Amino acid sequence: AAIARRLPSSASPARARSMQWNLDPDDIFAARAAEAGARERDRVECEVYVLDESITESRADALLLALNAEIARLSAWHVWQRDAFALERAARGSSRAVFRGCVEFGDCVDDAWFAAHLARALSATFADAIAVRVWDDDGEFLLIETAEALPGWVTPERAHGCTFLYKGRLVVVDGDELASNESSVRTREAVGKVASAAPLSDEVQRVLSARLDAFPARALENRHDAYVWTPRRVGEALRREPQL
Repeated sequence: AAIARRLPSSASPARARSMQWNLDPDDIFAARAAEAGARERDRVECEVYVLDESITESRADALLLALNAEIARLSAWHVWQRDAFALERAARGSSRAVFRGCVEFGDCVDDAWFAAHLARALSATFADAIAVRVWDDDGEFLLIETAEALPGWVTPERAHGCTFLYKGRLVVVDGDELASNESSVRTREAVGKVASAAPLSDEVQRVLSARLDAFPARALENRHDAYVWTPRRVGEALRREPQL
């Protein structure tokens, strides 16, 4: 990482020359590229599928506002490692309304699990209206967490793109029963079957709940508070928007 050092105004030119940092631009750009690559890896993706295919554009927009309001309510006190979690409308004009968001959690893995906690909460609060997918660069990490309790038929091949949170419970649509193997088509087909699919066993739900129910308390325990003096306008901005 490149570090810039501010010299006191009283520093002599000779002293200033002796304290200069020799920075190689190639090193700086390589560090930035590595950071960008890490961000691509260290992120959780979330997609919310509206189950009613006949929903109007205005009702879909109203639902999106309600979902983001619930996310804001549940995470109002939380300062995310990088960007705050929020949903936005995916491409319009498709047969089903889809909302999408992601969390770049960096070194704070708890942000990934807090996002999963929020996704499950949304699926329970807006029951019958939505199904939610949550995954990271390792794939279906909710299934990885519950692997020891999963039934034998739930394999990575059959569950990829077909794992949802629905009515607050973990549901897998059997990918072997779907017509397409193409990822996005497969997921859209699975969404249409999620309401009729049986949730995974109570033991699976218990294992997952043991992890997700730890939030938001776990995230609050790991938060560090500091008191600082700031200009009044800065303090007011931070009070209104802690994520800054």
